[in-house]
Amino acid sequence: MLPLYFLMPLFILFPGRVAKEAYLVVRGERITVQASTSLGDINCSYSENRPGDTLYLNRPIGPRERLVLNLPVKEFACGNMLLNRDFQRTLKSGDHPLVQVEVLELVQNGPHFLGKLRLQVAGKNQVLRGVDFRRQAGQKLSTKLCLSFPDYELSTPQKLGGLVKVEEELQVTVELLLAPQTFL
Repeated sequence: MLPLYFLMPLFILFPGRVAKEAYLVVRGERITVQASTSLGDINCSYSENRPGDTLYLNRPIGPRERLVLNLPVKEFACGNMLLNRDFQRTLKSGDHPLVQVEVLELVQNGPHFLGKLRLQVAGKNQVLRGVDFRRQAGQKLSTKLCLSFPDYELSTPQKLGGLVKVEEELQVTVELLLAPQTFL
């Protein structure tokens, strides 16, 4: 009975207090894909602004609440028309016009966030666990992913009879652009 006397004042002082749900408002994304070739690096990028999508933190995110980024392969800019076409052909944009990134979970862990993502490229799905998002200047969360062509059953493009070869790994940078008032 004694512990109840100690808890009662807390209930009186803080009636109906519920833990505030943590979330971020995503106002856009910027995706950069870098591939190394025998002649140098190729960079392709895509960015989009949006009215604002809620990204819930510190709990499993239900299917209807998830942040889903649908990235049109044909809208990635690689620097010139030939590179754009090679990028689209490599990602099989004729059959799979979108790359999809779905945030399944994002948990704040001190100054950064750990996430679980579902990535769909060329019709193949991969779940990536332990994705480390870091805070960046300008209200951004950013992560770098290393993707392998064989994981998505993609073949590396070769040019000039095999003289120009592309490495089997892609370095992908995902930046989520956040509304100022939601940055934790």
